[in-house]
Amino acid sequence: MTKLLPMSRFIAQIKDGTHGTHERVDNGEPLLSAKNVLDGKLAVSEDESMISKEEAAAITANGFPAKNDILLTTVGTIGRSLVWLDDKPRPFQRSVSFIRLNKQQSPQFFKYYFESKYFQEQLGLLTKVSAQPGVYMGDILKVPGPLLAKDAQIKIANYLDTKTQTLDKILTAKNHTHTHLSELRQAIITNAVLGAGGADVNLQDTNIPWIGKIPAHWEVKKIKHVATVKARIGWQALTTDEYIDKGPFLVTGTDFRNGALDWKTAAHVSDQRWAIDSNIQLEEDDLLLTKDGTIGKVAMVKGLVGKATLNSGVFVIRAKNDEYNPRYLYHILNSGVFTDFIEYMKTGSTINHLYQQTFVEFSFPMPSRKEQDEIVKLIDRRLGQVDIAIEKVVKSTNLLEEYRSSLISNVVGGKVEV
Repeated sequence: MTKLLPMSRFIAQIKDGTHGTHERVDNGEPLLSAKNVLDGKLAVSEDESMISKEEAAAITANGFPAKNDILLTTVGTIGRSLVWLDDKPRPFQRSVSFIRLNKQQSPQFFKYYFESKYFQEQLGLLTKVSAQPGVYMGDILKVPGPLLAKDAQIKIANYLDTKTQTLDKILTAKNHTHTHLSELRQAIITNAVLGAGGADVNLQDTNIPWIGKIPAHWEVKKIKHVATVKARIGWQALTTDEYIDKGPFLVTGTDFRNGALDWKTAAHVSDQRWAIDSNIQLEEDDLLLTKDGTIGKVAMVKGLVGKATLNSGVFVIRAKNDEYNPRYLYHILNSGVFTDFIEYMKTGSTINHLYQQTFVEFSFPMPSRKEQDEIVKLIDRRLGQVDIAIEKVVKSTNLLEEYRSSLISNVVGGKVEV
């Protein structure tokens, strides 16, 4: 069994990104964060928030990150890592820590160690939860790390490079398949809610960019015309200290599973907390929509098993009358109509929050209730085979990811010799 010592024995220096507030500019350098550390690589999009080159230079003047530093996400999404291979540093926010090992250690080996189940579990135990979860740099130094000669570390890293490259190619192909199936799924929904494909249908242009043409006898409605939209006002002083083992459910976007709610993952709060705001007490057939972070995830409340309320970051959408089928609006919110609305609202900016006053103005196609019911049946029937295919891809992907994780954990932990 490999001997373990505190990570302070292997780390020469550890720092994190900027804690400062920086003015955003149109042209400059991207200010990167934890979201840019993805799958062992740096992922930079065209929509990154920019700061001036002068501010970027001031942030990186300390020499971090430098080539062969390990980047570890330590605020928000915790535990993702990569080895920095660039000769030039780039500015990061404080959600990323830079770990510079002493010369007797292999960065690639410790990057794999940081991916191991043991290290990830240790990070979980050290995470401080407030508005955003985080791990202190001083606590990282206390986490046990494996004591191995550098040549042994390099041998393990090379072995895992070969193995994981093969697995990653398969996973990439599966992710592409999942993307194509998801696009097909949305196309089926979008065509149906726009009335496309019907025989002898007289179409008219709505002159609404995210809708286009719809059958002439359909109406266009706004969310505010047909539904009430409510959300938790701030956190209403709610903290995780109030979570209990039993009681009313507290639902957040992470509890959404394939358009429904996973009651097993939801937290619980007291009856007193549930009673504070009747506007967000959930009812059967309510629609839920994430408005922060990952915008636009949708779930429908089905099989309500008791009292439930909302955490922050989620809208509850409830029909004012029986003018629309909740399942029809559920499909609208999963269609390209809503996706295009969000893109249109961005108008060159990066939206990380959907405001209520924006959402209630969302216009969408509204056929008669009878036609809505028929469209829902049509969509659900056509999605059947697609959803089965997606489920198979997801299951096989999960199995491969679990095998990859176990392989890394067993090799760096000394359970498998190479």
